[in-house]
Amino acid sequence: MQLALLGNGNEFIQLARGLVNGGHRVTHIGPVNMSNQTDQQILANELGAKLVLDHIELVNDGIRDIIMCSYAPLIEMNVLQRARFYNIHYALLPRFRGMHGLVWGIINDEKEVGYTLHLVDDGIDSGPIYHQGKVLIKEDDDIITLRNKIDQLLYKEIGTIFQKIENGELKAVEQRHSLATYGTRRTEADSEINWKWPARRIFNIIRALTPPYTSGAFTYYKDKKLIIDVTAKSQKSRISKQEKPYRIAKYYRENRRNTTINQKFGGFSNCLSQIMIIFKEKYLAISSGSTPL
Repeated sequence: MQLALLGNGNEFIQLARGLVNGGHRVTHIGPVNMSNQTDQQILANELGAKLVLDHIELVNDGIRDIIMCSYAPLIEMNVLQRARFYNIHYALLPRFRGMHGLVWGIINDEKEVGYTLHLVDDGIDSGPIYHQGKVLIKEDDDIITLRNKIDQLLYKEIGTIFQKIENGELKAVEQRHSLATYGTRRTEADSEINWKWPARRIFNIIRALTPPYTSGAFTYYKDKKLIIDVTAKSQKSRISKQEKPYRIAKYYRENRRNTTINQKFGGFSNCLSQIMIIFKEKYLAISSGSTPL
């Protein structure tokens, strides 16, 4: 099957390589900024694809099958009528349509996350669904580990999925719109921890916002902004065996007055306990004599 791709990020790269690995031909890649060397340019050179600026250029070139992955522009109705637009959305639709679906899924304490391949219609992530790939959320997962797992699943599955679509073996199914929920765009202010929240919510906020995917969950203590950076278990191999388990190291970020709390070893729950010890004075003031835990 000949396909054009629009998007960016590691998920976009895994999509392209997964399609080629599955026997498909990627003919066009975009959007591209001609003044800078971008991932799209590198990928186009790797796959022998033509670079394009946007979806309008693709449709004007007569391209009929276009896959979007982390491609922000909404497609106009008159353009939708001229080609088949597919979208890969990192959430299990119809839940978490819109922005930051994976982040909101973790914050909401979902048991599983994943990606959805669907046709694009004139709504927001509301088109008929071809396939969903699912990943269970483990207690030591964060936004980084889950995105990596979904990227790998996408790479593994996407070639076969489009083979089935091409052969007519896989049909799109309408979403259950009554079950739809929407995620809004998150701002920096949304990352501040409210210590009156239940411990489970704080735990999920921290792992949903793990740097470098975002700048991290944060709080203020003694007039200093502290960013809570929890290193996932997958980083254990980089840590000296001489370091004590669950050690919280504090240091100042270069050229900033922000202090980063970085968990060097162990699971999230233990990290959260240590963070609460650090802020004991603050918790006691908030909870009138008892910590949130």
